[in-house]
Amino acid sequence: PRGEDVSGFTPPLNFVVASECIYNLRYGDVLLRTLRDLAGPETVVLFAYAERQPTEEAHFLDSVKEHFEVSSVCPPTKNRCSSNHSIFFSLAPFF
Repeated sequence: PRGEDVSGFTPPLNFVVASECIYNLRYGDVLLRTLRDLAGPETVVLFAYAERQPTEEAHFLDSVKEHFEVSSVCPPTKNRCSSNHSIFFSLAPFF
């Protein structure tokens, strides 16, 4: 939920799975705040998206890296990530 109270989810969660959440980066700061509200030291966040706006997405990821350890994972059929394929990364929060 965009900026809504997440206390009903009893954070911290063990896992957060998100897909195609950054196609409109106007809400990137709210998404990051929500991830931080849901995560704890042991939370694993799995995040997948198709690259559409590389410059804006890089800026968002820089913001994410201020709060989470980011590991990029390319699809198993590819040797490297490319803009034509989904990019997967996992987040480990800094606490």
